[in-house]
Amino acid sequence: MQIRRWGGDPAKLVEWLVARFGARRVLWGSDITQTRLPYPEMVELARASVRTLPDAEAGAVLSGTAHTLYFQRL
Repeated sequence: MQIRRWGGDPAKLVEWLVARFGARRVLWGSDITQTRLPYPEMVELARASVRTLPDAEAGAVLSGTAHTLYFQRL
């Protein structure tokens, strides 16, 4: 994630997005085919990015929103 290169905190960006759009409209994507990080580091980054959110919102961003979009009728 480019934000880390600039010394930024990815949790601040995710907080900003969730505050403006809601956790049901934000989802984490590793873009595994385009990311040069090893998978364990991508998982660590994802978890760090939601660390300041309440558990329900963090769960939505990490998996709940994607599950709704791809596996449930809207």
